Amino acid sequence: MTDNDNMIIVLTLAASHANSMDRTADGDYLVSARHTNTVYKIFQDNATIAWRLGGKYSNFKQDFNFSSQHDVRVVHETSTTMLLTIMDNASDDKGRQKDTAVASSGKLVALDTSQRPMTAKANHTPSL
Repeated sequence: MTDNDNMIIVLTLAASHANSMDRTADGDYLVSARHTNTVYKIFQDNATIAWRLGGKYSNFKQDFNFSSQHDVRVVHETSTTMLLTIMDNASDDKGRQKDTAVASSGKLVALDTSQRPMTAKANHTPSL
């Protein structure tokens, strides 16, 4: 990637209120963007989106919702599962997401990427 590519990525993350970043076992990035109510997995080699959790364009079938999240962290992962923690602020003062939780909470989220559609379950501990 060029310096110009890196600048575009930085400006895009700033505009979406990126508020946490973590690395996955394969070296990719997990980025939380508050203004899109989305957690993104970004490929490290070309900065493209691998998948989206939450928001308008989620790649996951979810049994929960979240909004204005912060502090997304990888707790554990295998080649087909990922266990995350998410601080769900449950705040949508801009009207970006009509379905949001009633109160702020911490969530333990299990992602299964081995099937399509991929699934996300909150407060569920998978067998890892």
